[in-house]
Amino acid sequence: MRPLRVPVTYDEWPPFFGDPLMASAAMDRLLHHCQVLELDGNSFRNPPRRSRPATPAPPSDDAA
Repeated sequence: MRPLRVPVTYDEWPPFFGDPLMASAAMDRLLHHCQVLELDGNSFRNPPRRSRPATPAPPSDDAA
């Protein structure tokens, strides 16, 4: 058994093939003997970025 990760949902396949019927046929052949696991949640590989603390602005030279 070989894992195959597809980063798009089923609804997003037709634009790749240009035709909903072709997308349906491709998905049918790909998923015929598969076990589909849909994972929801945060990614371990690409965690959300932490926001950086605001850096103070450099002093301006306009002080008189």
